[in-house]
Amino acid sequence: MKLCPCQVLIPAAASSSSLSKLYLSSPREDACWSICTEALARFFAGKSSVLDLSHLQLPEPLVQAVAIAAGCVKDIELLLCGAPDSSSLLKALGALPASLLHKLNASGNAMLGDDGIKALAECIKTAPLHTLSLANTGIGTAGIEALAMWLNFAKGLQALDLSENPGIADDGAKALADWVESISLQTLRLANTGIGTAGIEVLAMNLMEGLQVLDLSNNPGIADDGAK
Repeated sequence: MKLCPCQVLIPAAASSSSLSKLYLSSPREDACWSICTEALARFFAGKSSVLDLSHLQLPEPLVQAVAIAAGCVKDIELLLCGAPDSSSLLKALGALPASLLHKLNASGNAMLGDDGIKALAECIKTAPLHTLSLANTGIGTAGIEALAMWLNFAKGLQALDLSENPGIADDGAKALADWVESISLQTLRLANTGIGTAGIEVLAMNLMEGLQVLDLSNNPGIADDGAK
């Protein structure tokens, strides 16, 4: 009898009481997906888990497996970096109960753009996120404004990474400043976001006292006066 690797490895990994992180690369055999559903549910049961779906095609069977398994999870850190298309990413994100999602890293999905960010914000609007990473996601001012609507309710957010999104620029920084003082951020990363002195001046007036890390590197438009 020929067994695909998934038939041996996934159930064995899922039954481990000490395993807390699961990284999946695309199985080459369709039979693996049926195994994933049961195995993921056992893996997630009652745990705080990390699920890395980065760079996957995210076929429908895997999305279904994630959705079924999520009913057993305690809370989850989801990595969706470098998804092949925005619809796959949003489908996988939408499969999870938002109330369980505490950390989301969707960096490297440049195809998202403002429309994708708006859809993403809708998916996570009830999520108790404490960490959100959206570096290099093609976000601009419109996307920032969509995020702002969600962040009005994200009082527990501690870390936000919007780096490598040069479309944010000063207008996006101004939109960011409108709500940034109302949340308890400790880390804010805005490296290479096209922000200039005008944007920094507005942000500076609204920066919260609890901020511990502020990354503004690779923004040549910030003059010396803005840096001060």
